[in-house]
Amino acid sequence: MTFLAFRSALTRRAVLSSGAALAVLALSGCGPAAVSGTTLRIGYQKSGALVTAKRRGTLAAAVKAAGIETVEWIEFQYGPPLVEALTAGSLDIGGVGDAPPIFAQSGGANFVYVAAARTSGASGGVLVPGTSTVSSVAELKSKRLCFTRGTSANVTAIRALKSGGLSLGDVEYINLNPVDSAAAFAQGSIDAWVIWDPYFTTALLQQKARVLVPGETLGGRPSLCWLPGPMPNSKAIASGRRSMR
Repeated sequence: MTFLAFRSALTRRAVLSSGAALAVLALSGCGPAAVSGTTLRIGYQKSGALVTAKRRGTLAAAVKAAGIETVEWIEFQYGPPLVEALTAGSLDIGGVGDAPPIFAQSGGANFVYVAAARTSGASGGVLVPGTSTVSSVAELKSKRLCFTRGTSANVTAIRALKSGGLSLGDVEYINLNPVDSAAAFAQGSIDAWVIWDPYFTTALLQQKARVLVPGETLGGRPSLCWLPGPMPNSKAIASGRRSMR
């Protein structure tokens, strides 16, 4: 799924005066004239609905029509830094997988999800080198398993290991960001890698990696999109959802 969400701790007055809230109001067609000339800062990753929106120009056109002149697209390697940027006020809207907001909420962040788009899980999974002798999850015991902590891959790893009767305590867990983990995988420094697209497909095509556990076998999961502040009313939320479809 893809979600839109807002930090619910802000007051109505603070929300109405924030750039993020004005941006969402603009997306819903309810933006006041005061938003004219502002910039909407969007955090995105290398895959997902926001990438499509960026390429098609649909989101930029929608906010421009509502009075926001500029859209600034800011790319992140993975979700947790994007969440941190949003909570720090450096972004107005962002899209991530399901896990980063949950980890953020466990640390006190407060989001209200208002839109969703389900994914099949086919764009990720557990990879092993093409030359690896590992043929089952159970054989990962005591092996070097790499994924990025706090991301959707974190949850995928737990589910994949459970499917083979293992837990994180049964493997040597290595926490690396996607770029560094891609290099480690290419160099043979890790035995298995839990990752998503485009890194997933790149490893299959360029490094002849083998899929040990396809993501779709672990069940569909939501990817998330949210903003920092509560919407004033449910009608604006519904309108905002439609503009993101």
